[in-house]
Amino acid sequence: MCTLSIFNNKDEIIVTMNRDEHRQREEENRLILNHKNSSKIKIVYPVDKLAGGSWFGGNEHGVVLALLNRYQDSVSENKATRGEIIPLLLGCEDITHILSQLDTLNTRRYNPFDLIIVTSNSSYCFSWNGESTQLTALDLEKPYFISSSSVDREAVLSWRQRFFSRLIKEKYPDKISAVQILKNIHLQQLKTDKSKSIFMSRDHSHTKSICQARISRTDLNFIYYPQKSLKKLRQSEIIDDFQTIILKMTP
Repeated sequence: MCTLSIFNNKDEIIVTMNRDEHRQREEENRLILNHKNSSKIKIVYPVDKLAGGSWFGGNEHGVVLALLNRYQDSVSENKATRGEIIPLLLGCEDITHILSQLDTLNTRRYNPFDLIIVTSNSSYCFSWNGESTQLTALDLEKPYFISSSSVDREAVLSWRQRFFSRLIKEKYPDKISAVQILKNIHLQQLKTDKSKSIFMSRDHSHTKSICQARISRTDLNFIYYPQKSLKKLRQSEIIDDFQTIILKMTP
């Protein structure tokens, strides 16, 4: 129940993700900044309060990772949390190291997922459907969009994809800013059908938070908007309860 977009504006790559979760499942409402592995790579990510893992993160080498659940595949009980994958892989300094780690990852420990891997040089979607894995290169010469939904999946995803494609074609055929991505895509909610909306709201689940990472030649700008900031953000009010961390790029 998440939505992710990627835009390559040449001077920076902007990755934005809505995390949709059960209303009772809380986040820590803070960013973790620490070092990973003996290489002491600086990494940043938000934290799920229940399982302690993460769904989105970045590091000082300009790597951004995002994980979406695959609701089209069967799931099993007593699996390890998928949220441990991102903190593990953020200890990698480049795409080669990440793909090497994925080659040795025991995916059968986890329920199905799509892992989006973004760097300034190349980007991929690594998919695990419960039976096999697939690696797909992403063409970031054009905007990229992926979403998931546990309810009425085909209709919801079809609507979201049409909304995204139409918006880009009609309003932003060349370039779009980070603020425009937030306001016109990730904060959009249909009054007539909040369940289908990218900024989703259902009886038992809703958009819990939004993360946005901007990869430039010099730094990674990471912003986390927790639940308490989203209403103000949608109403274009001044907000002071979001968190931002800038990591200077390490060659």
